[in-house]
Amino acid sequence: MNVVTNDNIRCTIALAALEQVMDPEIGLNIVDLGLIYQVDFDEAAKKIYLTMTLTTAFCPMGEAITSAAKRVLENTFSGM
Repeated sequence: MNVVTNDNIRCTIALAALEQVMDPEIGLNIVDLGLIYQVDFDEAAKKIYLTMTLTTAFCPMGEAITSAAKRVLENTFSGM
């Protein structure tokens, strides 16, 4: 998998956390499915920018998956 990032160490941490986010219809996590393309970190704004896709354009679980990804990243990096 080739994920673009501006911080390799934090990206590794983010990807490990994102492995908790499952696509319930397929039963695999979004990292192993190759749905993550880019993870960038803006230290000044304290923001994480995640570029990802879903398994299909009209994925019925899309909102749940993206919400779970956001929640996992917020929880992982809240103390950093």
